[in-house]
Amino acid sequence: MDCLDVFAREAAACTSVRDLYAVLARTLARTGFPFWAFGALWGDGNAFEDHAEPAVALNYPDDWIRAYFKAQYERVDPVVLVMPYATGAVQWRDLRHYCPEMFDAAAEYGLKSGVSIPLRTLSGCYVFCAVRPDPADLDPATLLTLEMIAAGFFAAYLRLRCISPDATTLTANTVEVLRLTMAGRTRKEIAAQLGLTVDGVNWCLKDAKAKLAARTTEAALLRAVALGILRI
Repeated sequence: MDCLDVFAREAAACTSVRDLYAVLARTLARTGFPFWAFGALWGDGNAFEDHAEPAVALNYPDDWIRAYFKAQYERVDPVVLVMPYATGAVQWRDLRHYCPEMFDAAAEYGLKSGVSIPLRTLSGCYVFCAVRPDPADLDPATLLTLEMIAAGFFAAYLRLRCISPDATTLTANTVEVLRLTMAGRTRKEIAAQLGLTVDGVNWCLKDAKAKLAARTTEAALLRAVALGILRI
């Protein structure tokens, strides 16, 4: 069974956020990313329990966490400062120039390459990070897998904390167009199935991108999954 299918099934069965974190850790380890972090950047002051802000949950090495705060990297961390404005996943290689000394220090503790993915409701912003000891850049297929894991995790997290994903005003047709697009249907096939014109399908996709604040159809699909509008 595909790791995304396994993750979706296990995440749906979780009854607590701690169970969800365990499922997330197992899934990421299977994809070669033994380290991860999830943080709330703004809009959710009730998210913090066991860690200093902005971390909600993470499994970074304890020695690195101590070194991070001792050096006061939280004041200059590009993940914290840049990701609220990011429109999609950003590899750490593209954040490194903002604070190279922090990333060099992290590498000493095995955090050598990673990706940060912004996750949003209409009233809050969060960030998901997946990190590995391999310094190589992430390939597009791996990046997409991590984005889908992040979106599925976030949808489950919102459900378990009873946080409304801020339902959008997407029409039923637009939601169906998104669902069929995610299933791999062409625009012509979608039009025929829904009784729309191809121009109508294009309008639905444009509407979805505008209302979900996404630049591309792929980004709109990820956002719709994160908000619980679509299921993996």
